Amino acid sequence: MQQIANSSPEQALIGDFAKDLDTAVTESSEVHQNQMVQYLNSKELQKGFQRVVFDMLLAALGRDELRG
Repeated sequence: MQQIANSSPEQALIGDFAKDLDTAVTESSEVHQNQMVQYLNSKELQKGFQRVVFDMLLAALGRDELRG
């Protein structure tokens, strides 16, 4: 973050930013793959996650309705 705060976009992209971003994307892919496998292999986890997503959508809908 210090590199971004103290550099122009051109300077930051010359440094480690691009490599670090590639690493973060690759590592997150591995994490998401693991989470997907866990989700697909557990009916209990599926039901819990589905409820969380439903509740989040319901809450968002309520906020949208309050805005008019």
